[in-house]
Amino acid sequence: MSDYVPIHGKQYKTVAARVRDFRETHGLGWGIHTTPIKSLCDADTAVVRCVITSPDGKEVGSRKLIAHLF
Repeated sequence: MSDYVPIHGKQYKTVAARVRDFRETHGLGWGIHTTPIKSLCDADTAVVRCVITSPDGKEVGSRKLIAHLF
């Protein structure tokens, strides 16, 4: 299986590949936590807040991610 998928004419790295690369780089002590933002989701779009935590549980980064569903 490829690490990339075509979306609207561009190649995007899959979530599975991104998580694998993150784990290979940072190990299992770091956390990736996702929460859907239900008020922004609809039949065509999923919006998720992703938070990265350090091994001691501190939030070190976050981002809102938008996925267009097909």
